[in-house]
Amino acid sequence: MLVITRRAGQRFFMDGNIIVQVLGSTNETVRLGIEAPRWISVVREELLIKETTNEKSPVKSIQHSCLTTLKQIKDRLFSRIKTSGR
Repeated sequence: MLVITRRAGQRFFMDGNIIVQVLGSTNETVRLGIEAPRWISVVREELLIKETTNEKSPVKSIQHSCLTTLKQIKDRLFSRIKTSGR
């Protein structure tokens, strides 16, 4: 897992076309803004867990799409880190 420390207003980029910005935080929560192309699914974990218990749920396909996209992003990040010599 890559751990990044950011302050409110700061951003980081993933795969060149996903922007995550810290909008603010309190003692218990962090507000994030995510800009991504429409084909990238962004779904909160608790919704996936809740909906995947329902066999007929359309969220199952979203979950698969999210996991596939996250794996692709992870693979690209690690391949860039390896090729940059870090």
